Amino acid sequence: MGSSLCCSRDSDTTRSSTMGNTSDRRWQTGDDKYLSDTSTFSVKVQEHQLKAARLEEQRLGREAEKVNTWVQHESARFDHRP
Repeated sequence: MGSSLCCSRDSDTTRSSTMGNTSDRRWQTGDDKYLSDTSTFSVKVQEHQLKAARLEEQRLGREAEKVNTWVQHESARFDHRP
């Protein structure tokens, strides 16, 4: 009946073929403050950076949940239109 355009689950084979080879991706080394810095030997600084990264990950997870909920509501609206 309804279309689940945004919420469809793809098989792993389809997803990997559309994403391409991930082994040749490189980390950006510009001003990425969450990657390990080899010049920083302070355990305190590394713990602070890890805590900041975890907080950012939690914030992004909450934001992703909000977007997912919104998409599901919008998808349901399309399914129930005459």
